[in-house]
Amino acid sequence: MAKKKTAQPKRPVANRQQPNRRQPKRPVAARRQTKQPAPEQTAPKRPAVNPAMPDEVIDAMEQSLLGMVSELENFAAHMRALDRMRLNKVAIKREGFIQVALQHASLSPMLLPNYIPLEQFGENARRLQRLRSLCECCDQMREILGNLLARTADAAYSNALGFYASVSEAAKRRVGTAETIHQDLKTFFEKEKKANGAPTAKKVERDAEALLRGKRDGKVIIVNERPKAVGGKRAVVDAQYDGEAAFRETESGADSG
Repeated sequence: MAKKKTAQPKRPVANRQQPNRRQPKRPVAARRQTKQPAPEQTAPKRPAVNPAMPDEVIDAMEQSLLGMVSELENFAAHMRALDRMRLNKVAIKREGFIQVALQHASLSPMLLPNYIPLEQFGENARRLQRLRSLCECCDQMREILGNLLARTADAAYSNALGFYASVSEAAKRRVGTAETIHQDLKTFFEKEKKANGAPTAKKVERDAEALLRGKRDGKVIIVNERPKAVGGKRAVVDAQYDGEAAFRETESGADSG
């Protein structure tokens, strides 16, 4: 008898990979359109050059302003700094309070104290607004003049620096009087030093702080004699960093240099 063939289990068919189909390339013109344009690099903007103001205009404005100052002095009493500190400071918020209080006082004058007449209250509030407007005009004029001054000062200083650079180059080559001019102009760029090598107050404070923080070696000694007698007599010894000591003694009323 013939043997029956047993059914063999079917093997799973492996997933066949589809061949890579390349996408058609887009035309070059289309690809160029998708690119974002590079940002344009612009030079930093500088303020426009101010036209030169004639001297006649400056003279006329100066005379006009001097006349205004002379006119204002007829109505403004002299005040010390202490007198200004004692006065009430009125900003925008307090000015609004004044206007609202005046409105209520006009509607209810019986609530006003006897020593504050309603007419005087209203006149002071009205004059406050007028003077505030005048001060705003002066502030605008001061801002404009400040801009003119800043541009003119920048131009003049740039010219001076250009001349100094040219003189410095000429001094290196020992041309004519360039060395003398260079020495004269060089003093404006040197730091001022105290007479007799005495330490300044800022230097003493820096040295003392460095000693307290343990960053330096040395000592700072400050002696003040007769503190109640018009400033007293002070002596400062500052021995810092290099072991050299500078001594300075000043007395009130004397020239300390």
